Amino acid sequence: MVLIGAVLSGTMISSRLKKRVEILEAMEIFISSVSLEIEFISLPVYDILRKTARLESCKGLDFITACLEKMKKGDDFRVSWIYGVDKSLLPFKAEEREKLKSLGSVIGTSDADGQRAMLSLYKSYFSAFSNKARQDYEKYGKTSITLSALLGAGILILMM
Repeated sequence: MVLIGAVLSGTMISSRLKKRVEILEAMEIFISSVSLEIEFISLPVYDILRKTARLESCKGLDFITACLEKMKKGDDFRVSWIYGVDKSLLPFKAEEREKLKSLGSVIGTSDADGQRAMLSLYKSYFSAFSNKARQDYEKYGKTSITLSALLGAGILILMM
């Protein structure tokens, strides 16, 4: 039982690292989609978010849904965005969460060209976060399972 518990904890750590990669990749897609919507369709912010939230790759971004719910009640986009980010259960690191909050100050604030330029900058931030998360997963994902199994075996041996 000890060995199984240890392996499962290592698997959980590996799974969490992989989930971070997926979430950050979804953020890149989200930012690209918002940028395209601004460039070609020029919909209001609420409609852009609603349309983007329906994308399969963005369904796991829970802060969008929370933001839309708050906006539906009549709250301002910026307030709703920060509320959604704060309420999010996604495993963002502090720096990523701060960038995500500040992303809300870019959407819908200037002309289309200015927004696209800023969204491109934010996409590069999240691309860097994604690359770092991918490196962490490749470096620690398998190692965490192996080390957990060894730790469980060591505890098992000590218990004998």
